[in-house]
Formats: sequence, C-alpha cells, structure tokens
Amino acid sequence: MLGAESSLSSILTIPSTSSFTSGVASLIPTLPVLRTVIPVLLYAPKFNFQDISAVATYMINPMNNVSFTLIHGEDDVDEKREFYGFEDILRYDSSKIEEDTDLSNSGGIVKWTYNANPKWNIKFSYANTTYSSKHYSKLYDISSPIDELAQSIRERNTFNDESINIYQNIRMIKIFENIIWIFEKVAWLYNYNNSGAIEVPTSTSFNFVVTGPSASSITKYYIVLIICSLMTLITINLIRGRFGRVWQSVRDNDISSEIIGINILHAKISAFAISSYVIGVSGAMLVFFWKGAAEANLFDIGLSFRILFMVIIGGLGSVLGAFFGAFFIVVLPVLINVVPQFMGLAVASETVEHVNLIIIGSLIIAILIIEPHGLSKLWSIGREKLRLWPFPH
Repeated sequence: MLGAESSLSSILTIPSTSSFTSGVASLIPTLPVLRTVIPVLLYAPKFNFQDISAVATYMINPMNNVSFTLIHGEDDVDEKREFYGFEDILRYDSSKIEEDTDLSNSGGIVKWTYNANPKWNIKFSYANTTYSSKHYSKLYDISSPIDELAQSIRERNTFNDESINIYQNIRMIKIFENIIWIFEKVAWLYNYNNSGAIEVPTSTSFNFVVTGPSASSITKYYIVLIICSLMTLITINLIRGRFGRVWQSVRDNDISSEIIGINILHAKISAFAISSYVIGVSGAMLVFFWKGAAEANLFDIGLSFRILFMVIIGGLGSVLGAFFGAFFIVVLPVLINVVPQFMGLAVASETVEHVNLIIIGSLIIAILIIEPHGLSKLWSIGREKLRLWPFPH
C-alpha cells in the first residue's frame, strides 16, 4: 500500500470535466482496492474574471478640463478537491475540500488638467481605491454517509488606498526662451549696456589686474588654477566625509538608506545645493576669466551637452573622471586640427567639427559598452595592473 509519503508521480489527478469527474467519483468509493493501490485526487476548478472601467471627460474651456474614471474588477476562483487514499494526511479515508476565493477592487480617479500653453501644463489627480479579498475553505469527510463538515475557515481583508498627485510639465526650451526674453527686456540685468551683454568690469587684487580686457592670460590662468584646486580639495573631502557617504548610500539604494535612518530628502537637497554651487562657480569663471562677457545665448544647449559628455566619458561619481572627461573634450578638437596641419594636410574647420562629433559619439558608445564607469575606472584598472606587473595576478 502506498501511504502519504508516496511521490507525486504515484498520485493520480483527474481533471475537471463534470461528467467524467462525477462518474469517477461515484466509481472510486465502490472500489476500495483502487484507492489502496494509488491515491486519487479529483480537481474541479471554476474561474470567473470581470473588469469594468469608464472614463468621462468634460472640457470647461480650452485651458481647463476635468476627467472622471471609474474602475471595478472582480476575480472569483472556486476550487473543489476530492481525496481518496490520503487518510495519513487528512485523517479521513475520503475527503473533500471546497475553497472560494474572491478578489475585488473598486475605485475612482478625478483628474484636472490646466493647459497654460502647448509647452506648459499642470495636472492634479485624486485617486481612491478599495481592495478586498475573501477566502472560504471547508473540509468534508465524505467517507461518512452524510458528508460531515470537519473544518471551516473564513478570512476577509479590506484596505483602502488614497493618493494625490500633482504633475507639472514645463519644457526646458520654453524656460530658456523666457530667460532670454527677460535679459533682453530688463536693462538692469545687463547693466544698461547698449550691446545687451554683461561686460566684465576691470578689477584688481594685490596690485594685479585679474578681470577685464587688460588682465593678462597668465594671471587668469593662475587664478583659475587656484580656484579649481580649492574646489577639488573641498569636493574630495565632502565625498570622503559624512555627506559623501550619505550621498553614495542614497545613490545605491534609497530604500535601504531610509531604513537605517538616513534622511532621504535632506540628502537629495544637500546634494543638489552643493552641486549647484560648484556649477555656479564654474559658470562665473567661464564668464570672468574666459569669455569676458556674458549673455543668455552663451549658455546654450550645446554647452550642456558638452558637460554631459565630459561626465559620461570621464566616469560618473568620480572627481578624477571629471578632469579626464574635460581634458578629452577640450583637447580632442585641438588635436584633430593640429595633427593634420603638422602632417601638411589642409582640413576645413567644418570637417574638424564633424570628425570631433563622430569620435566623441563613438567613444561614448564604446565606454558605455566596455566600461560604464568611464576613463577613471580604466585608469584605476591600468594602474593596478602596472603596480603588479610583470606578475599576472
């Protein structure tokens, strides 16, 4: 006789075709020899899924519209199992289990949309959803003449979910256009200059002219070198200190960071504020020590892309990678222009620009495939290999 320890391959499961199941179910109790040889399981499931949703939109005016969404869903699963020969597990020679599982959700969403213009809109939505689950389980002893109820279990869970979302969509191009318009219309912002640009005034420090047209290139170079060195030293100490460790923890896994007690909002705001300060200093140096004048068109989308390329090529999350990326982006066009001239080849400026873009684009793709951490990671790997050279490990 095969008992409860029989493997799954020794259990006969009969699917749920009503006529076949009822016929076998009536046959098995009359054949006790069959259920002493192999345990038999009759399984008869029934499934019912329903989902309904409706959306209605009302346009108040061309700038405002309101939409209402109603959702309702029900999932019903009825399962019946009859066991013959499982008395070592269920304590009965012949048992029947009936299970009924009901899952439902009902809710609604109200959304208001304000379209200020094609490039700016605000969306406000409120959602309320109720989820409920019911589960009934009954165990019968069908070996008795009256199908005696042996055990009954009933569970019910209900919870409600409410959410409020505010979404504002402003295209950055529109913001940039507004900034240009403000600098063109408000004369105070460009110091009432007729050209419409902010000219850098002449200023001195320790009897040296540091800004303005009369400032020498050597003086500007050393001032920029000192400022960059100080900012690099401050940044390295921040990264190695408490702030940097908090930022790295939030970057790697914000949920785990919040669990161990890190204030996620404070960490993100501090990272944004400090990085904005560093970018502000670099923008000021760009105007005061290089361009000599500033206007809104100076900080165009091309400059933003060049800075992004520096970060990607150099390596994310690395101070050394920022220097590698900046050096590559700045020196590459110079090399493309100087090397052909040194070889006696005449290359047009348009060709130099196109070749520069091709090389930068190809390098970005190659770095993202080969080493996503950029040139700084390749530098650390090469330095480690040279440190162990000529040994293989």
